[in-house]
Amino acid sequence: MYTPKLNLITCSDINVNYLNDNDKKNELDAVLNSYNLFSMVKFPTRICNESISPINNIFDDIIMTDNFELFPLISELSDHDVQIIVLNVLQNSYLV
Repeated sequence: MYTPKLNLITCSDINVNYLNDNDKKNELDAVLNSYNLFSMVKFPTRICNESISPINNIFDDIIMTDNFELFPLISELSDHDVQIIVLNVLQNSYLV
């Protein structure tokens, strides 16, 4: 039986600071990891007068090391920066 594998990518404003190890981060990671979801953002996404944090995050279940690029885009429209993810997905090709 063929079962397609679906990959998940979710983007959210989670209001949990992933730059520091803390109880909220550990609790959220426990729930997300149970669905095989892992944090991808390792840079600040919100910069205020007295704090920086990566509270806008992208979580995925794709364990890829070289198949994506992730970087911030400072829009200056908000105190939250934009995250841009570029997925380098290879298509399987079959010869008939």
